[in-house]
Amino acid sequence: MLRAALITCAALLLIAGVGFLLAGFWVGAIESLLIGGIGVAALIFERWRYRPKYMQPDPSWQRTGERFSEAVGGETVDVYYDPSSGERHYVVVRNLLP
Repeated sequence: MLRAALITCAALLLIAGVGFLLAGFWVGAIESLLIGGIGVAALIFERWRYRPKYMQPDPSWQRTGERFSEAVGGETVDVYYDPSSGERHYVVVRNLLP
């Protein structure tokens, strides 16, 4: 809900920037277009960059048997472990049933 409100505000800034541009207020237009454009781009990038990973890790990784439900999204997550580096990898489990 917060994300939708921020996208709406950024889109309104873009619309205001176009209005300022058409009215001849160059300084206001440039500021509104820059801030609105950066806001929309950042919000879209944030959703793309931090989306959950559904792909399985490399076959050399071992499943730890740990499984938990995320507090925010409520998705079930399996934990994998790389014995060579000690790194852990969290994979969202897709439910096959609708």
